[in-house]
Amino acid sequence: MYNYKDINMTLNRIITLSSPVTEVLDLSYNQDRIALITAQQKICLFSNLSTHSVPVFEFPLPQPAAKIQMLGDFILCLMGDGVLETCQVITDKDNKISLSKWTQMDLSGHAVLQDQDVFIYVVDFVLQGHIFAFTTRYGLVFVSYMDTLTLSCLLRNLKCVHQLHLDSTGFISNMAVDQQHGPKFAIIERYFDEIQWVSKVHVFELG
Repeated sequence: MYNYKDINMTLNRIITLSSPVTEVLDLSYNQDRIALITAQQKICLFSNLSTHSVPVFEFPLPQPAAKIQMLGDFILCLMGDGVLETCQVITDKDNKISLSKWTQMDLSGHAVLQDQDVFIYVVDFVLQGHIFAFTTRYGLVFVSYMDTLTLSCLLRNLKCVHQLHLDSTGFISNMAVDQQHGPKFAIIERYFDEIQWVSKVHVFELG
């Protein structure tokens, strides 16, 4: 149980940007920088170390994105067509930021799909610590353990670890992971119960 009397929430600082950023869809941050994706199909990066008139570096996304996560200089985005794409943040000696070329996470021909006759449409993913995981619209759950922050590492360690049994009208919408005492997953299924759309949560852990 938490002792809420011992929890103090304080406002440490407000970051003021040098140029406005509008219609933010998702964000990710670490100790060095913050990354945003916007409805204008852009990714915006700025420093998390300053507070006043912080420069914003804007870059076009290869296509509309729904989710972004950043781990170190490694960026992973879920695009609107259910495909994952990655890139790296590059900082020069003048602290100017650029991005490497976006690379699609291509699973075609991967050993993980040898027994899976299914189109991999990703609906959600998590990138937390050394664990990367994603789930598809129809309940396949994939996990990879990262020893380096590279796409090749993600693909090398990727395994299909679970197949959820869904309702005939069901599909997956979201997932979350808890790493304490081994990875545990919670995944939301939406389905139609003949009257309305409802949700249920699948919870499982890796043995």
